[in-house]
Amino acid sequence: MTINDDLHEALLAFGFDDRESKIYLAGLAIGSGTVLEFAKQTNLPRTTIYPIIENLQRRGYFRLRKEKGHTHYVAEPPTTFLKRLEEREEKFKELLDRGYEVVIGSRS
Repeated sequence: MTINDDLHEALLAFGFDDRESKIYLAGLAIGSGTVLEFAKQTNLPRTTIYPIIENLQRRGYFRLRKEKGHTHYVAEPPTTFLKRLEEREEKFKELLDRGYEVVIGSRS
């Protein structure tokens, strides 16, 4: 397996679908690119890429910038996933702490 295969598997485990994973990995490879460049890199049609990359951008995995009148998408670094996992862990711990108090309190 290559590092890209490993990253692809990790992205799938993180909740990405196959096309989202391909587009994100292309973003890491390209750096900054237009939808046309992503289409060439992933062999996906541009019409498929637009809604997926916009969804990834809304979720915080891409940012966009205008460059010479064109929209360029830039993948956030992989450390973004670690940050998200830490945020999820903290929220889950808070819920468990509150839930635990409720369950213990109702037993008294």
